Amino acid sequence: MIRLLASIFLCVLAGSLVAEACQFRALPAGVRTRFVILFSSAMIFIALSLVLLAGNWPIERIRARMILFLVCFYLGTTSGAFALSLASKMEPSVAQIIIGGISFQGAALILVSKFLSHYRVSWSEAFGFRNWWQRALRIGAALALGFIPVGLGLQQLCAWTMTRMHVQPVAQEAVQALQQSNSLLSSLGLGIIAIILAPIAEEVIFRGILYPAIRQAGFPRLALWGTSLLFAAIHMNIATFVPLLVLAMLLALLYERTTNLLACISAHSLFNAMNFALFYFESSKA
Repeated sequence: MIRLLASIFLCVLAGSLVAEACQFRALPAGVRTRFVILFSSAMIFIALSLVLLAGNWPIERIRARMILFLVCFYLGTTSGAFALSLASKMEPSVAQIIIGGISFQGAALILVSKFLSHYRVSWSEAFGFRNWWQRALRIGAALALGFIPVGLGLQQLCAWTMTRMHVQPVAQEAVQALQQSNSLLSSLGLGIIAIILAPIAEEVIFRGILYPAIRQAGFPRLALWGTSLLFAAIHMNIATFVPLLVLAMLLALLYERTTNLLACISAHSLFNAMNFALFYFESSKA
């Protein structure tokens, strides 16, 4: 499982670098050269790290392989972090959000599929897809419909609190990209990621794998709070942190009750779809 999570992290980092590279010409000339060098170095070491993670780890060579992996991992992540810091002032674009979604959620689904195949476990067996699936879908939809006003209220409360503290609330990068998008195709791509790809991949990772693994290890509170905090944190937005934290905790409890990840996926997907529709409704009024 550690190898799976490390592979997902490296794919996310690689996707972030590729997304920033799409706009590297917008960087100042002096910065551009440094970015290219750091980007190239990071991608090489990330690729080597992924190859090492994917291969077999014989007991007699595990020490040498681990050291080699840690060296490549360190060099790849360090170079990548410096490259991203050079490009951090560029505005997010639709292409960047789509590349980021594919590198995170898309790569995660592929890696999880290989992980399950390695242990000869089907998706249905791993995540309970056949356990009263109609009931699970209904409960998930009900949770999403009930949480929407709560989530919006919490978000407005957080934004108000930030304003009182003289901190300007900023929309999520995906929302910023939607605001800039004037193409139906771009909006469709963002919609597919937000409503289909992200809910499936994120629920598989957080509620399907991390939550039960930590819980079965004997840490139920850490499983609930740890995975929920991590879920909220990866969206990298202060204004939505609390609503997403509450949603994540509800989704974990929903999985406990239904034992079917479809309930969490349907709730997450419907929640994102309603936010997506609300964004366009407010845009049409503006």
